[in-house]
Order: sequence, then structure tokens, then C-alpha cells
Amino acid sequence: MYSVKSAYHVLEDQRERSAKKQVGDSSSGAVHQRNFEWDKIWSLQCIPKVKLFIWRLAHNSLPLKINIKRRVPDAETLCPVCKRFDENGGHCFLKCRPMKLCWRILCLEDIRLSLIQLVSARDVVQTILKLEDDRRMEVFFLLWVWWYARNKVKSGEEVIRVEEVVHKVKLLVYDYASMRKDKRPHVNVQRNKWVPPVDGRLKLNFDGAFRAANKSGCYGFLVRDHLGCAVLAGAGCLEHVHDAVAAEAEACLAGLQAAFSHGINSVQVETDSSIL
Repeated sequence: MYSVKSAYHVLEDQRERSAKKQVGDSSSGAVHQRNFEWDKIWSLQCIPKVKLFIWRLAHNSLPLKINIKRRVPDAETLCPVCKRFDENGGHCFLKCRPMKLCWRILCLEDIRLSLIQLVSARDVVQTILKLEDDRRMEVFFLLWVWWYARNKVKSGEEVIRVEEVVHKVKLLVYDYASMRKDKRPHVNVQRNKWVPPVDGRLKLNFDGAFRAANKSGCYGFLVRDHLGCAVLAGAGCLEHVHDAVAAEAEACLAGLQAAFSHGINSVQVETDSSIL
């Protein structure tokens, strides 16, 4: 059975054997290349273009000025951001002055200093992959946002603002944390039975749902009397909601507004979620 994956591995092995014969590398070097954990890149819980960026970073195939010069000998090599040094991977992502400031603001300076000591792009990516999940994704998001901003400068747009880069990285980290929270396995919890209100009172139960992918959600509520009979109910969609807590709050607000509009002035509020 032919697959693109099998052809990829054959070509990778052939390239490594050829490089070993031409350059005289040791066999341990070739083993190191083959042992790179590529599956860890593709299993990251982030958007595909970030994974592709990391894969290209590991291969040192990004169109950096030094990489372009290998194919176009008369190409300019000066960094488009700081315009002080030649632009290779180490300078662009670890040594460029505005980028160094981004590392410091995000409290990742210790990681930057450890990455500077490495000799290849694969070693850099491999080291980042070994970090704790939150810090690993924060570093990858920083590299990706910086590359996006650098490309804007190269195309003639405005100069990079460090505050904007840091802000975008924090938003991506927040969205990533929210997505992980939504994908946690559900645990079967023994729920308490619904307790009716006292005679003459009504109880409002509500719940909300949140979708981190597009910041949307929905809600539902139910008003019942002391016998458990439904008096009022409603549901709706939320086009713009910040998080799960906000969805719960919108559900509660919608239930109270509906109750008051029907002349119900006294209700006992109870959420169906453990968030509130």
C-alpha cells in the first residue's frame, strides 16, 4: 500500500545517507536526525498554520534573508526589523533587539538564553517541545506571531510594536487554555436531585454553553413551581461571549428578564452548572 508518509520516510533516509557520505558525519548524527519526534509537532493542539510554521522552523526552511542568499547570491541579508545584523534563524527569533524585549516581557528570558546555546534549528524545536505544555505553546505562539509581524515589516508595512506582539501572544495562550479546558474528559458526577422551592415561590434554573473556537455560546432556563410544574422556559444563542462564566451570566439574566416581563417578581435562582 503506497502512502505519502512512507515515501516521505524513504526520501528522508536517502537524504541522510547521502549527507553522511558527502560531509562525513558520524552515524550518531544520522540517528539523531531520525529520532526527531515529528509527531509531537503534528499532535499540538493549535491551528494548522502554526504547526506548519514549527515544522518549517525545524527544517530551517523559512525564507529568512540568509536562506534566500543560498539561492540568490546577490540577495540582501540585513534584518528587515532592526537593520543591524544579517538575518538568520538565531538572530530573527532570539537576538533581534525588539524580539529580545518580547521574550523579557513574557518572562521567557531563561528559555531564550538556553536556546541561544543550541547549534541547529532542530535542536531548538526539540528543546521547546520538551517544555511544560503551557510554556511550550507560549514560546511557539511568540515565534509564530513574531514571524507574522516580521513579514509585515518586510512587505513595507509599519514597524513592529512590541506591545502588540505580546498582546497577541497572550490572546493565543488564553484561547489555547480555554480550548484545553473544553476538551477535558467528562467525569460522571452524582448530581443532587432537584429541590423544589417552598409553596408560593418559584425556582429559576439556568445553564449556559461556551464554544471557544468562535467565541459563541447558547443558554437555556426553566422556571418551575413547588410541584415541579414548568411555568416559564426559554433558550437562545449567543453570538459574542467571552467565556463560560459569561455564558452562565447571560443565561441567568435572560431567565430573570423573562420572569419579570411575565409579572414574576420573586424567584429562587439556581444554576445547573458548577461554575457559579
